[in-house]
Amino acid sequence: MKYTGDVNEIMKLIKHRMIDNDVTQKDICNATGWSKGTVSNLLGGKTENPSLKIILQLCDAIGCDFMIDITENNQD
Repeated sequence: MKYTGDVNEIMKLIKHRMIDNDVTQKDICNATGWSKGTVSNLLGGKTENPSLKIILQLCDAIGCDFMIDITENNQD
């Protein structure tokens, strides 16, 4: 999936990875020390602009890597 600037797209990918890895919100709470409300807000897109650090911690908690690729813009 190509990222178009919507954090909800990242959260959808994370939720899919959670399903693949059989990780629950409670597992994320236990791994990060965050409250259930915090995790729910992040995954539900209610956290408007989560930091890169938060996204990386979330990915660590579910056992995946977060990668960013920067490429040339194909505009003439």
